[in-house]
Amino acid sequence: MGIFYDSNIPATGEAFCSAGPRCICAGGFGLRIIPVIDVMDGIVVRAVAGRREHYLPLRSRLTRSVEPIDVARALLDATGAKEIYVADLDGLMRGEPDERLLDLAERLNVEVWLDVGLKCSGEWKPAARVRPIVATETFEQMRGDSVPLLNRSQGDAAPPLPGAILSLDYRDGRLISNCELNPADFPTVILLDTAAVGVNQGPRTIPQCIELRQRYPHLDLVTGGGIRNADDLHTLEALGVNGVLIASALHDGIKFRPTP
Repeated sequence: MGIFYDSNIPATGEAFCSAGPRCICAGGFGLRIIPVIDVMDGIVVRAVAGRREHYLPLRSRLTRSVEPIDVARALLDATGAKEIYVADLDGLMRGEPDERLLDLAERLNVEVWLDVGLKCSGEWKPAARVRPIVATETFEQMRGDSVPLLNRSQGDAAPPLPGAILSLDYRDGRLISNCELNPADFPTVILLDTAAVGVNQGPRTIPQCIELRQRYPHLDLVTGGGIRNADDLHTLEALGVNGVLIASALHDGIKFRPTP
């Protein structure tokens, strides 16, 4: 199975692309930093190369805490971001989501992008200012299952997921997918190569970013994995990427400065 592209359906998502004060702007696009926390067994861990079974408790120059609320606040303070990506590894690995993470949006006063390892839309528990991640790594589309579809329901068997974000998950350049999903049905699409996460070797999704931007010029396009410095941001911005997921570089003390 793979990704279904329908060029006859216009891509949308501009309403969800609100660049924050630390946005790097050029070429008509706004590239924003979206910090990431990975939470396992109630604490934040350091993600490396997608090998989740080997993740260790976070060590960061931003905070000594491993509590999700403290780490998230430190990342937001460091970047001025208005969104944060939260990977619930208990949900992803064991199917046991940490429901306390649903409260982060209200406590931090930001929008939370939450990946709990959804297999179908019926598993999602809505919360204010929390957008669900529909990840190709875990999602198993069923007949009648309705993902956001921009209010175009495929059926009534499952509830829709308003504001859902599609994550196209890769490993070493190979798409990991058990479903057929159309990027044009989502306001925001993430391109993520898990093998690049935390290894400080630069982004590996450039070919996919180019292809998706060409197909969907107005899509809110986000990528992540391997971001090292501002040069990587400028490279991605030049490709039309709207946002980047960053964790390791921030914890290592790299400072990303906005252009004037």
